[in-house]
Amino acid sequence: MVILAIMSGSSLDGVDLGLIEISNSPSYEIITAQIIPYPIFWSNLLPKIGEKSAKEFFELEALYSEFISELILEFRASQRIEIDCISLHGHTVTHQVDKGYSVQLGNGGIIASKTGITTLTDFRTGDIAKGGQGAPLMAIVDRDFFSGYCASVNLGGICNVAGSYRNNAIAFDIGPCNQLLNTAARELGFEMDLNANLAKAGHLNKQLLQYFEEDPFLDVEWPKSLDNDQLKDYYIMGDIFDQYTPQDYAKTSCVYIAGIISEQLSRLRKQFLLSPDKDEVLFTGGGCHHEVLWNSIVEACQEKGIVAVKPSAEIIDYKELILMAYLAYLRINNKPNILSEYTGASSHTIGGAIYGA
Repeated sequence: MVILAIMSGSSLDGVDLGLIEISNSPSYEIITAQIIPYPIFWSNLLPKIGEKSAKEFFELEALYSEFISELILEFRASQRIEIDCISLHGHTVTHQVDKGYSVQLGNGGIIASKTGITTLTDFRTGDIAKGGQGAPLMAIVDRDFFSGYCASVNLGGICNVAGSYRNNAIAFDIGPCNQLLNTAARELGFEMDLNANLAKAGHLNKQLLQYFEEDPFLDVEWPKSLDNDQLKDYYIMGDIFDQYTPQDYAKTSCVYIAGIISEQLSRLRKQFLLSPDKDEVLFTGGGCHHEVLWNSIVEACQEKGIVAVKPSAEIIDYKELILMAYLAYLRINNKPNILSEYTGASSHTIGGAIYGA
C-alpha cells in the first residue's frame, strides 16, 4: 500500500510530505519525501490560531485544508505512482486530554474532495475517549520497525521517549525541545537556529536553567503528554527576552533539554522499565541536526552510561512520515494502531477518521 503521509509538527518548520510504501511483513520503504517550508502567512498565524473565535477557526481550517490540498496536487503531479490514501497529521491547535479532546488542523473531507484521494485524519480522539493520552503515537513504529534499542527518543517541537522491557511498555512526552530553540531564533527574525549559531554564541544561564528545571510537568508521572499552550505558558513568557538574550536562552535550552532526557532515560533503566542491559538509545527528529543540542545530549547521556545513536538523515527527518503511513495502513486493515500500554487507555484503539474521495 502506497500512502501519501503528511505531518506538521509543533516546531512549525514546515510540512513534511512523502510517499511511503507499507507491506504486510510489516516493512516500509520511503519512496520519496521532502520538507516544504510554511509560507510566512501560515508560520505567523499557526502559533496564534488557538486564540481565534470558533467562526474564525473553522474559516482558517478550511483555508488550511485548501493549502494542504494544493501541496498534495502539486506533489502528485510530479510522481508516477498511484496513491492509495492520504494520512494527515495537521498542526496541533490544542491538546487538552483532561477535557477529552485534541485538535489538529486539517479537514479530511475537504482534502479528500479536492484531491480525489481517500484521506485519514484525527488519530488521537479515540484513545483519549478511552482515558488515554492520545500520545505519543510513535510507540508502535518503534516496536515494529526500530526494536533492538534500549529506547527511542524523538527530538521534535516536544521531545518524547518510547521503549519496552519484558512486560513493561512505556511512552510519554519528556518536555519541550525544538520549540525553545525556534522561539529564540524568531526573537531575532529567523525561523530556526540555523547551524546552531545562536546557541554557539550564547552562554549557560544558571538562573534560567533553574527556572526551567522547576517546571511542574517534569514531576508528573507517566503516561503524560505536553500541550503546546502549557509549554508556551511556562517557557515562553511575554517578557522572557527582556531578562535573557536569545543566544543565552538557546544555549541554556540545549543544556536543559539534554539534562531532562538523560535523567529520564537513566531513571527508567534503574526502575527496569527500560532494559538495563542495552545502552543504545535511538534519536530522531529535527533536533538531531542542531549541533549544540546534539553534543549536549551525547555528553549528558555518556555521564549516565547511555549511548546516543543518530541514524541516517532520512530516518531523522522522515520517521514521523513512516508513522503516519503505518497508522493509516493499520486503520484501513482494521487493526489497532494506538496501543493502550503506551498511552494509558483502557484498551487498544483503531484510530483515525476515514474520508472517501
